[in-house]
Amino acid sequence: MKKINLSCKNNQKFFSPLPVFGQLASFVKQANIEQIIQVSASDKHYKKFKSKDHILTMLVAVITRVQSIRDLCAMFLAHRSIIHHFGIYTLPKRSTLSYVNKRRHYSVFEKIYHRLYQNYRYDILDSTRRPIISGKKRIAIDSTIVGLVDSLFRNVGRYRLDGKRKGGIKLHCTLEEGSRVPQVHYISQAIEHDQGGWQQMSLQKGDIYVMDRGYLNYTKFLAMNEEGIYFVRRMKDNSVYKSIEEKDVPDKSEAGILKDEIIEKHLDEGKKIALRRVAYWDDVHQRLFVFITNLLEIEVDYIPLLYKSRWEIEIVFRQMKQNFQLRYFLGDNENAIRIQIWCCLIANLLITVLHNNIKKRNKRL
Repeated sequence: MKKINLSCKNNQKFFSPLPVFGQLASFVKQANIEQIIQVSASDKHYKKFKSKDHILTMLVAVITRVQSIRDLCAMFLAHRSIIHHFGIYTLPKRSTLSYVNKRRHYSVFEKIYHRLYQNYRYDILDSTRRPIISGKKRIAIDSTIVGLVDSLFRNVGRYRLDGKRKGGIKLHCTLEEGSRVPQVHYISQAIEHDQGGWQQMSLQKGDIYVMDRGYLNYTKFLAMNEEGIYFVRRMKDNSVYKSIEEKDVPDKSEAGILKDEIIEKHLDEGKKIALRRVAYWDDVHQRLFVFITNLLEIEVDYIPLLYKSRWEIEIVFRQMKQNFQLRYFLGDNENAIRIQIWCCLIANLLITVLHNNIKKRNKRL
């Protein structure tokens, strides 16, 4: 009979004495957000419930997906003996939390998000992933809408057949290659055009920006071209242009590439811009895609591949809306809604940092 070893030995080489949320709170502490709080004067008129308590409380709310302030306060009361492990030492009351969500300006949460993003930028990047084009960083540009009530934020688009219409708030984002966390540059009403958020972004020389047809501004393209900033986007069907040169498509290129040519687009005040136009037939979806870019020298196969990678930002948007509470809000005013959205973005960033750190640690072991 086989002898059974009853001795229990823990072979795990890594153990954290903190619970998961305590580890997330430690990331916030390490980012030195006290400087932002001091400069923003967000604790000026609050004696007990400070900005740090506020952000940690809202992180608990968005991660646990509570649907009301009453549920959140009841949960804290039920676990009051262990909340110090989360870095929270003051039990929030319903009236207090409702008051600070309305009165404490959302901009301090926005600044904290950007501080955390810059502080942990390299922790959220996948260093093992090879770029599509060596030496050039690919960045996707897009926006997503969070549905809200029409009395707070106007929506974009036509009315439904039943006459009802929901409001919405739009997040204008970029997603760096190898990252699963979008960088949010601007939050607006859903009715604002994508180009409004595009103007708020600082584009870097040498990077490739991949965007959809909503970002159509040839004057902006001309400025990007002059500054050495690259882009790839779809072309509208009714675009007017002049064909300058048709390039030969190499035999080794993908079969779906139909045409590769240099075109000229005339702008206002006699200006013009030379662009590359690539027509690609997607045999899987039976669709024709036409792309324009100022990448004139690279192999034509890279153009459809770059645009296809833009779909990663859509997956990230869907992941965020599924994982975090963006359907029920803890306040009925604009400030409270913006605070909750920024806290969802912060929670997504911190969880990604924790997940990537555990993966790297396991690889070393």
